[in-house]
Amino acid sequence: MKRWKECNTYTLACFAKAVSRIVIGINPPLLQSRQRLRLLKTNFLLLITFITLLSACISNTPKANKTNDKIIGVWKDENSTMTYAEDRKWYGQWDTGMNREGHWEVKGDTLWMYAENGFTVMAFYKILKMTETDFEILSLEKDGIIFHKTRVQ
Repeated sequence: MKRWKECNTYTLACFAKAVSRIVIGINPPLLQSRQRLRLLKTNFLLLITFITLLSACISNTPKANKTNDKIIGVWKDENSTMTYAEDRKWYGQWDTGMNREGHWEVKGDTLWMYAENGFTVMAFYKILKMTETDFEILSLEKDGIIFHKTRVQ
């Protein structure tokens, strides 16, 4: 939801700026017709840009939020048990005995997992299937392995 609020605030500010420029550009008493026409063209482009940004924010955010909500929990796959917490932290226990943690995020249809330092990408996966009880991810690294995860909690 935070991403939507930031995007919404920014796009509303752009919209307000574009509308004010259009209103000023329509009837400036001292501008000549060429200057007025150039100003209207610029304002029209700003308005089109705003509409494009707004539609992108509206169409992408709900899907990302649904995926984020579904992924929260404990999941078991072929070689590990992963916990994706609501605060966007992940904790992993591999069958080999290795433990790791960091933070995660979903961008579009890609799950990004970062190391504890918050900057190093540990892994990134394309989400192939997502339900309440299971999901499949494809490793976008060199190996290209598909992991089938089942919800434990």
